[in-house]
Amino acid sequence: MASATATATAETSKEDTTFHSRAYQLEMLEESLKRNVIVAMDTGSGKTHVAVLRIKKELEVAPTGKLIWFLTPTVALCLQQLSVLQTQISSVQIKSFTSHDNVSRWTEKPIWDAALTNVNIVVSTYAVLYEALCHASISMETLALIVFDEAHNCIKKSPGSKLMQDYYWPKKRSKEYVPHILGLTASPVMGSDLDGLEILESSLDATCKSPRKQKLDLSLHVKLPIMIQIVFKGNQPMTMNPHDTGNMRGLRNVYLNLNIDDDPEVVRLRTTNTDASRRKLEQVIMGKKTFIQNQMGSFIRTARAIELALGTWAANAYISEVTSSFIRCTESKDNKFLEWQDDEKQYLANALRSLELSSHNTQVLLLKESISEKARALIQFLGSCHESTIGIIFVKERATAHMLNRLLFEHPDTCNRFSLGVTVGTSMRPVGKRDIFDFSHHESQSKTLAKFRSGETNILVATSVLEEGIDVPQCNLVVCFDEPANLKSFVQRRGRARLRESKLVMFLESASKSRLAEWKRLEHEMKLLYEIDERAARKLAKHEEVETEHCQRRIFRVPSTGALLDMDSAKGHLNCFCSRISSHLHVQIRPEYIIREESMENQYDEPPLLRATVVLPVSLDPSLRLHKSKSLWRSEKNATKDAAFEAYLALYRAGLVSDQLLPLNFPEPSKYMEKQDSIIDVQEQFNPWPGVARAWENKEKIERRVLTLKDEVGFEKSQIEMLMPIRLPNMKSIPIYWDASREWRIEIGLPTTIQNSELMQNDTRALLSNSYGHRWQAEQSKYVVLFKAQDRKISSLLQGVPPSIFEHGMNEPVGLLRDVQKSGYPFVFQKWLHTKPPSQSIQKPHKDYETFSPDQLFVALKKWSTRSDFLHSVQESATVGHDKEYFKVLPHTRLAIDPVPIGISQFGLLIPSLLHKVQVQLVVAELCGTLLSEVEISDYDFIRTAISTPVAREQENYQKVEFLGDSVLKFLVSIFAASKYPHWPESYLSGIKDSIVSNSRLCKAAIDRNLDKFILTKIFTGRKWRPMYVETLLEERGDKTRKVPCKTVADVVESLIGAGWMMGQHQTALSIIKVFLPEVDLPSLEVGRLRLFDIATADMSLPADLKPLESLAGYSFKKKSLLVQSMSHHSDLKAVASYERLEFLGDAILEIIIVTELMAYEGKLSHSLMHLYKTTLVNGDYLSFLALEWKIAQKKTDLTEDPRSGRFSEVESLFYLPLWRFMRHGLSRIGETQCEVERRHASLRCEILQEFERGMEYPWALLARIHANKFYSDLIESLLGAVWVDSGSLEVCKQVLDRMGMLKLMHRLVTDRVHALHPREELCILAGDQEVKYDVHKNECAGGEWMCTVYIGESQIIEILDGVSEEEARTRAAGGAVALLRLSNGRTGSPVPYL
Repeated sequence: MASATATATAETSKEDTTFHSRAYQLEMLEESLKRNVIVAMDTGSGKTHVAVLRIKKELEVAPTGKLIWFLTPTVALCLQQLSVLQTQISSVQIKSFTSHDNVSRWTEKPIWDAALTNVNIVVSTYAVLYEALCHASISMETLALIVFDEAHNCIKKSPGSKLMQDYYWPKKRSKEYVPHILGLTASPVMGSDLDGLEILESSLDATCKSPRKQKLDLSLHVKLPIMIQIVFKGNQPMTMNPHDTGNMRGLRNVYLNLNIDDDPEVVRLRTTNTDASRRKLEQVIMGKKTFIQNQMGSFIRTARAIELALGTWAANAYISEVTSSFIRCTESKDNKFLEWQDDEKQYLANALRSLELSSHNTQVLLLKESISEKARALIQFLGSCHESTIGIIFVKERATAHMLNRLLFEHPDTCNRFSLGVTVGTSMRPVGKRDIFDFSHHESQSKTLAKFRSGETNILVATSVLEEGIDVPQCNLVVCFDEPANLKSFVQRRGRARLRESKLVMFLESASKSRLAEWKRLEHEMKLLYEIDERAARKLAKHEEVETEHCQRRIFRVPSTGALLDMDSAKGHLNCFCSRISSHLHVQIRPEYIIREESMENQYDEPPLLRATVVLPVSLDPSLRLHKSKSLWRSEKNATKDAAFEAYLALYRAGLVSDQLLPLNFPEPSKYMEKQDSIIDVQEQFNPWPGVARAWENKEKIERRVLTLKDEVGFEKSQIEMLMPIRLPNMKSIPIYWDASREWRIEIGLPTTIQNSELMQNDTRALLSNSYGHRWQAEQSKYVVLFKAQDRKISSLLQGVPPSIFEHGMNEPVGLLRDVQKSGYPFVFQKWLHTKPPSQSIQKPHKDYETFSPDQLFVALKKWSTRSDFLHSVQESATVGHDKEYFKVLPHTRLAIDPVPIGISQFGLLIPSLLHKVQVQLVVAELCGTLLSEVEISDYDFIRTAISTPVAREQENYQKVEFLGDSVLKFLVSIFAASKYPHWPESYLSGIKDSIVSNSRLCKAAIDRNLDKFILTKIFTGRKWRPMYVETLLEERGDKTRKVPCKTVADVVESLIGAGWMMGQHQTALSIIKVFLPEVDLPSLEVGRLRLFDIATADMSLPADLKPLESLAGYSFKKKSLLVQSMSHHSDLKAVASYERLEFLGDAILEIIIVTELMAYEGKLSHSLMHLYKTTLVNGDYLSFLALEWKIAQKKTDLTEDPRSGRFSEVESLFYLPLWRFMRHGLSRIGETQCEVERRHASLRCEILQEFERGMEYPWALLARIHANKFYSDLIESLLGAVWVDSGSLEVCKQVLDRMGMLKLMHRLVTDRVHALHPREELCILAGDQEVKYDVHKNECAGGEWMCTVYIGESQIIEILDGVSEEEARTRAAGGAVALLRLSNGRTGSPVPYL
């Protein structure tokens, strides 16, 4: 909503641009405060200022939350009025909503609510507000005042009229609240029928008012131009003019010589050969109404109109310019006629090349017969105008405007006198092909108007686009070169001339010179009519007509939102819906209407009664594809509207259209939360220890477990009891990395219970002091977990003075040795030394070592570990010291020996690591006992892995199980969506699936269910570990937060789902999904599968051409319709259903099979390689290759004749039917595409197969060069979907994939570690910090080949010239750049390693 919405709390300008209210404007304000009025004043009289005054008044009294809506007919006028309002009203927010803001995509009311936050005034076109009302995004109750600028447009079925009819009047008739209405117009009547005034008043529920009390003041400020009439003798139109110019005669001959049978449209219709094409072909040939025929006919008519209006020179110039421009664009392949088919351009260009164009030089302009009398009269009049003239010349046709501008530019009498410009607006054709005859001016319309306003241009040739709204205040001449279409046009054109002594020039044919007086009379009568207050008789008659018409209109209103569907809007809604559900290159996405005459008696000379049938795309469920008009009509247009109304109503009732009567819109994932590095605040990691501390206060029974420490060979080092006041779930043995070469284990015994009263003493403090006392002090407090040595009292052993090592004798001490002169620093005994070794052999010699007497026993000591973390392995380099024989050597007299066995001391050293593992287990237990309490958890280890982030560095992290869970989630959600919404097209299913499985949705679900506090992100290092005391834990508060990437939170949800799959396959995974995503209310996988199986057509026999497909797949279908559907392309209009829904299922099925198979290689592959190999097997290029390569062979027999005997012999060969040949479609273009793809596949297949069988790099570029359309890969996936729905077995689907050769390739990729990194990814790695740029473009001169140049930084690396597609060119260029960079800068040429 940013820039284009033109939000503003309008700032006060340095220059005072505020309008001063005039008397007649204040009179109109007073009238508008009394009732709804249409202010009818001349252009330039300040109607907008009246609106500003009225809006200011409304702002003073409007309740909070009410909006003032200013409506204009065009975007340009909308932006112009926005600027005025922002300048005049600076105290409130003002926004403009136009097509520039993509308002049509604002499909949800919350979007509108957000856009309107704190907004008081909105400026938009009529259509924007009408659409917002239709879709219940805005309601009449929220509007305080509606201002209709150029209110004369609010008639018939215009958006302004319809918003009043559909939303204002129903509420007023039911006596509900309605907003105030203010209309602004210079001409309240559109046509020449003055009765239109009453229609406008009735439509807007307003009275037309013009100043009466202040007429004199109005006349002083509004300068009406002087009216001049120029009478000319009109030319007589001729169908076969014997005096045709050479160009006109040649053009007509070209048209007459066009052979309808060679017309590209006729050729295409004959080739297509469908029911629809045959009907169309008959119409085309009978009426000669092909696109080319229509273009040439319009070209000739336009040229003739220019000739009649301007003369032969202009017609010649026009024909020459259009013809030359078209031929030039065709030859240069300019994109000016991009929408045209190539054969259409070539066909018409070839025909026009036969046209011999005559000269149209400026000397011919001096000849009288080369210019029409009308044009000569204009040139003569302009020659008499003053040099200060600033004028607009209005013409009817766009082409005439361009040629008149050129005529004036080149004629000697005007070329040096005026600076000319032309503005014609945009073509009325909203979409489709560009008309050959409607060439555009080279300069933009906005620049032309800017030059006119600035005075750089002083004569502007324009069409009706400049009649209303656009402000050109400096104009003093208006020339009506063509007669105004109606009274509105006359008044609007006259209002363009605002300066004193301005002129309004009317060109009138001599046969109709009384028309000027008629225009004046009509205007006078109109003013008299809307100045009379009493017109009751007329209103009554018109009301009856309006009510009768209104009663006949069919409408449907959604009760919950008020959104409205009527016959006028139904076709537009239906086209929008069809374009949303299908976006396929080869498929006609618009509905097709079939008109049939009903066999009923018609009144004499009346057209027949018609009924329309609308056919919707095959992507829809068969029950929703055909809809007939409810009534019979004499108009085809009304019949199709009726059918469209019925179709759209059926779509709404089937749930395919929302309560806003729009195609369903699924929540888009948060762009921020989908980013890899987006960070959010979540709860602090759950700490179970405060709960354990509280349990000590009231727990009568204590759980006791015996912990056994064993070394690398299984020798028991010590046994210690662990005591806790809570139940600890059973734990597996804990691996302990004692050093770089030895892995020990702590085995945890089964629990027993003791009474709290039996717990007399424990050894917790003694154990910690013995092992860590030299680092920190263990307090005499109550510990949260207690430890007690079996069969001995450690505390007692440590009391008193430790014995010296000598008292122990010469045997190896059982405990740690301590330096009695260094605060009892611990060492491990190495050996006795009878001689004093040299200090050079000691890593850490004592500072007084040289003074030690050599006449004593020495002891070699090993270092007591300084680590606190024994859960993570250490590198050898980190443990190897200097190359010295001893770590420490001390005299025996300095050493005392611990009475505690060293095995117990070693256990004490492991307490921090042990308690961390216990803590994690308690977190897992809390998660399973709360959030996952309804899920059957068979193994806590899976849950622990699922919540362990990589940064936590637990024994295992979630990466691999998340890799599995991502696919499991997509698989189960896909089954849920397809089974719950059996009538939904694939685009809807993809929409709901994507919204459910998005990271933003999973992250929100995790936070809503408080999963975030169970995510393990803290790494255990032991460095800051200190004992946990009950008193301290009881005071702890758990209201802290931490910052975590939102993707991590989403990943944990997927990991839990993956863990569920590993514990109990789909049922456990589904139970976990429901915990976080309750909308996935699928009872079981089989229930979903049976729903899908049941909706498939029963008792359909398999067509003969598809029978070999069962043999190819190795599976016989129970419901043959599923196999038929899996091969039915969207273009096959006769198909019961297309393959799209099955392809949606097959995509998820393929991924879950590939992922589970890769998980079987878990010990060999990192999660990164799993991702990489999955990508190589499920990408579209490889699947397309399989569809081209996977085939069944049939015997083929040919006969050859022996020339001597005349006998024939049989020659047998094999005929191959690859999968793609079984696809059923209905477009010839697809067949042509398949031939091209088949040729490329044949030329590349051997090289690709060789890479698959023996190569060491995945052939990304070769696969991309096949450039197969998406429907090839779709066939693989749709077939898998059909097999699964029919069989209910992933194993059967796996067997089908095995028959294709996919699992064989997987095994080779994994076993041989084939390098599968995509070249573009590898190039980014090789480029380092430098930016990689691809310059890709199509070389039209080289037959449409793609060229790609790769840059790294500012250096060009490589250029390839013959790409078959943009993607293939990028991939191959990246591969070439990678090959070069692998050998540069001293590299070995080997691929980038990917672990």
